[in-house]
Amino acid sequence: MSETFLKYCLKDNPFPKSAIINPLSGDPKINGTIFNEEVFEEEIADLTSKIDRRTNLVYVSGTAWERGLGKSALIIRKWRELQSKAKTSSIYVRAESSSTPQAFCMRIVLQWHEKGLLWETLKRCLLRYSKEVAEPRISKESAEVFAERHPALVTDRLDLSAFTYSKDLLVTELVKWSSGKSESIMPEIPTIFFKSYLSNPSTFPEEYRKLKKLLREFDDIDYFKAVFELMKLAEYEFHHFFIDQFEDSVVGHRRDLSEFTSDMRRVLESCMNDAVFVVTVHPDSISQLNEPEGSYLTSIAPLDKAHTVDIETLDASKAIELVFSYLSFYRDGIPPENNRIYPFNEEAIKYFNYLSDGIPRRLLETLHNAIEVGIATKQYPSVDLDFIRSKHEETTGQKFDQKRFDDFYQNVLGSG
Repeated sequence: MSETFLKYCLKDNPFPKSAIINPLSGDPKINGTIFNEEVFEEEIADLTSKIDRRTNLVYVSGTAWERGLGKSALIIRKWRELQSKAKTSSIYVRAESSSTPQAFCMRIVLQWHEKGLLWETLKRCLLRYSKEVAEPRISKESAEVFAERHPALVTDRLDLSAFTYSKDLLVTELVKWSSGKSESIMPEIPTIFFKSYLSNPSTFPEEYRKLKKLLREFDDIDYFKAVFELMKLAEYEFHHFFIDQFEDSVVGHRRDLSEFTSDMRRVLESCMNDAVFVVTVHPDSISQLNEPEGSYLTSIAPLDKAHTVDIETLDASKAIELVFSYLSFYRDGIPPENNRIYPFNEEAIKYFNYLSDGIPRRLLETLHNAIEVGIATKQYPSVDLDFIRSKHEETTGQKFDQKRFDDFYQNVLGSG
């Protein structure tokens, strides 16, 4: 806690200096921890409905050309919520301009491993195999004891001597059993999976990455499909995949968009009816996908209302509620006159939101500046319109414009 902010009844500056969300950060300002569901109530309901209907691909789109509307915050919230749902997986991938559908598949499989979902797959497969095979290499009782002794992913070498007299024979039988369940499970995948997981699970990522050299006739989408089918054997019923910044990958593959969208179609088809992909898109990437080269994907996942969740810019009332969420998270003590948005008043927040064009990222960064400017005065003034006008460029990054201010007064405050 910093004493610098205590005179504002705050533990710290509640607002991020750079409001770019990163779910892996430990900072609540930028990792999605602070989220006001009332502000995004309609968008949450729309996304939830589309996921519940098992829509194959959901595009989360911003209506404005500028980034920072809250697309990432929305999908991160849903990703975290669905992680606790039984017999499903919920995986988050942050795309880059160079990312391909092949890379998405690789990262999903490795996250299944890191999150212990493949460990659950192993335990469930052992038990199912022991029940279905006439003379299994591991008994049902031993499979149950193994699962009890190793509830979480093991990071060291495994000793199976208490469960089976031959690990190698068990692996061979498991490969035969699992690959016989689906044509999509080429034997090499369960071989790598069961061999590594029954010896030293930490070696799985390295062994999995070697597949490209071993199986040149297949690719990462085929491997993903095979692992997906293995998880089906382990009674995983549905999967949720969230690809953030998908728009960067689309635009980044402008020159080979046909290949990109064709591969993305293959990914969707590999798990059709058993998974939903939620991706963020931007008007620029939407225009790319609407080109003929994008039709490989849009022909099975159109950019229509059934597949799209639109995020609108903030109106004045939603801006106030969003600001309150951040302030309350860092509040320390009772503010003057019990003003829940202290050190701001409503007019100040509405004005900042007006100058930010309703873009949450810009609004939050402006509020960060306003808090810092207020502290720098050493007097800790309330941040109202008079204060903003006196420190306009320092707080907003914009020179004061009387015409815009008059427009704000007339059209937002309605007191012109």
